[in-house]
Amino acid sequence: MFGSQKTYSIAEVTDGTSNTIAMSERLCEQRSPRGSPGPATVGARQVEHVMAVAIGVGGLRTAPNVCRTTTDGKYYVAGTPVQGRWGIVWTDGQPMYVGINTVLPPNAPACSEDSSNYGDQVHLVLPPNSRHPGGVNCVFVDGSVRFISETIETGNLAAGVTQTRNGPSLYGVWGALGSKDGGETVSTP
Repeated sequence: MFGSQKTYSIAEVTDGTSNTIAMSERLCEQRSPRGSPGPATVGARQVEHVMAVAIGVGGLRTAPNVCRTTTDGKYYVAGTPVQGRWGIVWTDGQPMYVGINTVLPPNAPACSEDSSNYGDQVHLVLPPNSRHPGGVNCVFVDGSVRFISETIETGNLAAGVTQTRNGPSLYGVWGALGSKDGGETVSTP
């Protein structure tokens, strides 16, 4: 869930290639060139939560929904430290720069429990985001592209990685789509 770097073969995708997300879109912050100082502490209505990652968000591992407290619904709240370097060093491969995960729904805020300004954070929630009203486009392992609504069922967002379990994702249909063996399927209109 949070920064796993393990790779899998296509044979290990047991819930079907049409039910597993390979990648999705995420907006690229344009104003932070590589090597820029940071993080920045934002003022009120200064940085949209789809354009940066709140850092130093305590309790994220035990309750990912704590990330929602960093935003007023569109902007990060005043006093939130953010790192806005998404997409600037895509060849580095760090999750902070290029990753997404299926914990918080599409277009939700992104957060890191770590306070580092670099992309090597481990405990992150990085939902995909876009300027499309109501959701994002996702590419599935089978090569299909589907629009996923930001109201997709997300299960128990108060459940963190300290809880271990087998079977379906704690994060509902959305969480299952981001795993190779979540077991749930999604239907699109």
